[in-house]
Amino acid sequence: MAVRVHHEQFSLRKGRFVWPGSVLGESENPFEMPGAELVSELARTGWQAPGFDVDVYTYGSGRNVTRYVQTVAFETSSGRLSLHFGNHQRDGAYGLYRAEFDGKEAAAFYDDRSGSRPKEAVERVLKEVGTAISRLRAIADFPEHDDVTAEGDPAMRKLCNVEPVPVPADFPVLYAYVEREEARRLAHGEPDANPGDEYGLSGNGWRLAALGLAGGRPADPRCFEGYSYASDDPAIKGTHVIHRPREDALPVEVRLKHLNDVYVVDNAAFRHARTEDVEKALKEGRERMTDSEINRWTMATARTLVPYAEYEGGYEEPVYVIGRQTDFDEVRLMKGPVEVRLDGEGVVTTMADETTGIEMELFRGRLRTIPHCRTAVRVADDACGLLGQSRSVSGEVQAILDNNPQPSLESLLARP
Repeated sequence: MAVRVHHEQFSLRKGRFVWPGSVLGESENPFEMPGAELVSELARTGWQAPGFDVDVYTYGSGRNVTRYVQTVAFETSSGRLSLHFGNHQRDGAYGLYRAEFDGKEAAAFYDDRSGSRPKEAVERVLKEVGTAISRLRAIADFPEHDDVTAEGDPAMRKLCNVEPVPVPADFPVLYAYVEREEARRLAHGEPDANPGDEYGLSGNGWRLAALGLAGGRPADPRCFEGYSYASDDPAIKGTHVIHRPREDALPVEVRLKHLNDVYVVDNAAFRHARTEDVEKALKEGRERMTDSEINRWTMATARTLVPYAEYEGGYEEPVYVIGRQTDFDEVRLMKGPVEVRLDGEGVVTTMADETTGIEMELFRGRLRTIPHCRTAVRVADDACGLLGQSRSVSGEVQAILDNNPQPSLESLLARP
């Protein structure tokens, strides 16, 4: 028997294990009670019955994490039967609602009362589930199988447990950027509405590579998962190669306690693959890149994914990708006075962290133009409003804005 626990971003979180039961009732969905009984028998055997494959899924937020049986699959005389559990309710209740034979749907009972449920197919499923239950009843009890807690039976608790791996003493401080709503959550701490929902980084941002980009070549499944992105250099924004933080994103300091689900990728691989394909396209006289070429650039970085514990250095543009929801105390929202000034050929908005003195870049406009200066000031005002900080605008920037003032409301009334 194989049990796969899909931790998602909650590998280090303890979670409530919810047993399947009734959602629609036996008259509306005859699958529910046999499905619940099947899972109960699997647990009684310690989830070790041969010939059964089980997937356990995880969802939640902060310390409010739930795990449940998502699928049970086994061979029958009619083919491989896959049983899908769902129809989740707000209180966590769910049940068996869909069955497939060899990947083709046989019958389904959705909670909106839709779904195909031919009588012959329903009876066929119920017969095979009944046969499976009888097989399981012939297996001896797993020791202490009835020692059930909120996290499930002893075997399930062990299956779901992941031992935390402490970070080494030389693990660097990381810096990430979070969107405005995330920054507001970090600034205010645990929500009153859902105590226990507090956490640091989500660990579930943009996928490193979108599903289906492998182009037929083997790839580590972790390449297609979502992550939080960070850099060990406060002067560099560690981001996804394509999807960048919004201009109103704010910096956070990340001091990880555990190495679990922490990886490193090389964003330079994207740039090198792009240069190679663009130069090739120019030699061929093309004006556009193909979708497969663009996908290859993203996969070039995704394929450099390596667990931090195995990272030997040498990446040209290393970016840390974090695939777990971090604890609230692993992340600190940086804040301090904000400044808007000219820098090089453009304009920049920076914040000097009041704790470390490190200057973090919030926005950079490439040109000393009015739109860029206005955006820089707006970003500064938004940050100061959320963080309760002061902001200053250099005389040079103010001069650019003063020479091209925004129209007043009165002037708009005077227009024809």
